[in-house]
Amino acid sequence: MQQSGDNQRSITEGVETRLLPWPDEWGSSRPRPATVAIVIFFGIASLVFVPFTVDAAASGNTTRAVYGVLGVLVGLTFVGIALPSLRVRRKRLPEQIILDGAAGLRFSLVRYSRATLAVWLVVGIAFIAARAVMVSEDLFTGDDPRVGLDVLQLVVALAVIVAFAFLIVYLFAGHRDNHVTLGHGGVVRVSGPVTKSISWDDIALVSPRVANEMAMVRIVPTTGSAFHVDTGNSRMARWGRQRTDRWMDLPALAFGVDPALLLYLVRFYQQHPDDRYELQSNAVLDRIQGGELLG
Repeated sequence: MQQSGDNQRSITEGVETRLLPWPDEWGSSRPRPATVAIVIFFGIASLVFVPFTVDAAASGNTTRAVYGVLGVLVGLTFVGIALPSLRVRRKRLPEQIILDGAAGLRFSLVRYSRATLAVWLVVGIAFIAARAVMVSEDLFTGDDPRVGLDVLQLVVALAVIVAFAFLIVYLFAGHRDNHVTLGHGGVVRVSGPVTKSISWDDIALVSPRVANEMAMVRIVPTTGSAFHVDTGNSRMARWGRQRTDRWMDLPALAFGVDPALLLYLVRFYQQHPDDRYELQSNAVLDRIQGGELLG
C-alpha cells in the first residue's frame, strides 16, 4: 500500500483478486452486443472520414477538411470511451480504490473515462460547429435549394452544442466528485452534487441488475426506510430526487471493478455485521484477495 495522507492508503493497481461467480441476472459475462455494435459503428465512421478529409484538403476546402478531421476524432474518442466496457471481467483492482481508516473503502470513478469523456464532448462541439459552418456557407450562397432543411440542421446543431456545453459545465466545473464508500456505518454514494447514503441495517436487498446496458449492483432499502439524499444546491438533482430515493445503483465497471466482486462485497458486509470493522483496515483487502465473500 502507498500512503496518501494520514488516514488514507491507496490500494495500488496490480493487486489481483479471484473471479467470483457471475450472476444469471446479468446475462452473459461477455460484452453486450449493443456495446460492440456501437464501438464498431463509431470505429467505421472514423475511418470513413479519412478519405473525406484527404479529398477536402486536396481540393483546398479548409472547412470540410477541418470537419473531416473532427469527424475522425469524434469516432476515435468515442471508441476510447467505450473500449474499457468491452472488458467485463476484471482480476486486478484499479488504483482509484482508497482505504480510509475513518470512512472506509472507497471506489472512485476511473480517471481515464472522465478525461476521455471531456475530450469527446469538446471535440463533439467543434465537430457540430464545423458542420453548422458548412451548412451556413451553403445557405448564404443561395445555391442550395434545401433552405428549410439547412435551417433545421442549424437549429439542431445549436441545440446539441448547448446540450454538450451544459454537460461539460455540469460534469467538470467545480468540485464534481464521483465515488462510493463502504464504511462501518453503511454505504455512501457521491455523484457530483448529490450525496446519497444508507445504513447497513436499512438495506433490504443487494442484487444484480442491468441498467443502460451495464451490470449494476442495486441496493434497495427496507420497507419504511429510505436513503438520505443531499442534493446540495443542484436544482436538477432535486427534480430527480423521487427516482433516486427508490434504489441506489452502483456501476462497477465505471469504478474499474469487476461487477461480481462489488456485488458480493456489498452483500457480504450487509449480511455480516460483525465483520464490518474490516472495512476500515487491511482485513477487507485480505478478504477481497482471498475471495472470501460468498459465505
